[in-house]
Amino acid sequence: MIIIITAGGTSEPIDAVRSITNTSTGRLACEIHDIWVAYANKHSLDLTIHYVMTNSAIMPRISPYTHIHTVTDTFSVKSKLKNLLTTEKVYLMIHPMAVSDYYVHNVQTTDIFANNLYTYIQTHIKSLSVTLINNFLKNTPTTTHLKSKKIASSESLYIQLKQTPKLIKMVKEISPNTKLVGFKLLSNVSEIDLINAANKQYLSSGSDFVIANDSTKITPDQHPALLIKKDKIITRCTTKKEIAQAILQEVLK
Repeated sequence: MIIIITAGGTSEPIDAVRSITNTSTGRLACEIHDIWVAYANKHSLDLTIHYVMTNSAIMPRISPYTHIHTVTDTFSVKSKLKNLLTTEKVYLMIHPMAVSDYYVHNVQTTDIFANNLYTYIQTHIKSLSVTLINNFLKNTPTTTHLKSKKIASSESLYIQLKQTPKLIKMVKEISPNTKLVGFKLLSNVSEIDLINAANKQYLSSGSDFVIANDSTKITPDQHPALLIKKDKIITRCTTKKEIAQAILQEVLK
């Protein structure tokens, strides 16, 4: 059995030393990894775990089943997953990685940005409109050299973010028979909001199950979560270990 587990949070570079990232530690992925290793040991399961992790994620306990793949930003994750899904017969993908919703498309000093905007306005002064300004903002001339060096801290910056591709949606497109466990993290919402968000991901990505949780309820010892299929709660969990066990039980039913 070949499975993929993703871990940590992506880091989207601003320049050579700075990046935009998130607070994901990869602890839940480690729990999931360890549960599968323990099950494989107990039942003599022929198991291969492709563990796709970012540099900031906690390293799992390496086992004979474990193959570590290190990634950085969203596009490196996309490339690695595409390669694994096209070259391996993946039975299951568990995707708790916090993939950034945005990447840094453009970085400019405010001086450069102001000059570019001024030139654009002067060129379009007779037909200037909100639509034209919006078009300029979406297609700002790029100064790519700034991303390849350390920008001086004395500079004020214009940073343009664009949406990253939803990687979870490509799993079933590439490998329709791969079982998929998605994750949905919201903040300070009701249970019905969690269920609705999980069901939306379930429908858009083709996930077999979705783990829905609220970041405001997560502590070092507690990790309340709902295991949802369609719009139904299959299991309620209170810790990371319970989440890992619930996934294992449901997948192997």
